[in-house]
Amino acid sequence: MGLVGRGRAEHLAGVGLPLGPGRVRPGALQRLAQRLRPPELRQDGRVPRPALEEFLRRGMRPQTLVGHLHAFLTLPDHVIGVATTPDLLHRFDAAFLQVGEAREGTLVKVYTGEPAAADDLRQAFARHGLAVARLEEEGRLHFEQEADPRGGRAETLRRLLDRETAAGRPLWAAFDWVEDVGLDAALRQQRELRAVIHERPATLATGVVERVMDDWSLAEQRRARHAHHGLISLSATHAFLGRSVPLPPD
Repeated sequence: MGLVGRGRAEHLAGVGLPLGPGRVRPGALQRLAQRLRPPELRQDGRVPRPALEEFLRRGMRPQTLVGHLHAFLTLPDHVIGVATTPDLLHRFDAAFLQVGEAREGTLVKVYTGEPAAADDLRQAFARHGLAVARLEEEGRLHFEQEADPRGGRAETLRRLLDRETAAGRPLWAAFDWVEDVGLDAALRQQRELRAVIHERPATLATGVVERVMDDWSLAEQRRARHAHHGLISLSATHAFLGRSVPLPPD
């Protein structure tokens, strides 16, 4: 069986795409193409790099929560993470921040409560695989106490963006759902966050424990989903990842 050499593969992929050492068997590419619709070639016979990266990303089969989130999250993005327990919510936050680390972002966990709560979060995130000590030492991970979660969340985000834009890294920020405000006020906050990242791209996650949503009607839960770009729901055995998109006209 013949082999596709590095030079030919780079020609197909476009100039400058790092493929790494080694060769690719055509049979492997054909099997991948059978599962996924391959990207369109340009007139010069090359595949645009963004299209190729998206094609390869869809072909991967993640085996971990971090892998699933890596394939799901985009820039900009604003997702809501719903978990059945507080520990699962910590696992979601840790996985979200690990994806941000892999994408060279600056990572921020915005929390409410006493400053000592940050130490509990550090321990929980480290238990779920985030290299907390190293990332803090490198200045890549920050724990930010939120002064006014009821009304100043968009301003908190703008302040973080001002700081991290100067550092030259994309912002990955994890917030908590504010429980002691009405649903209308909470959803207004989420819409304000979404408006900010449309102007200044960032990747955001808002985490909520499932019991908080138990008293919401189906219509209220639908409003909460639609206030975000995507929904990630975690239970002890399964994860659900879904996107909300506008319904096109007939």
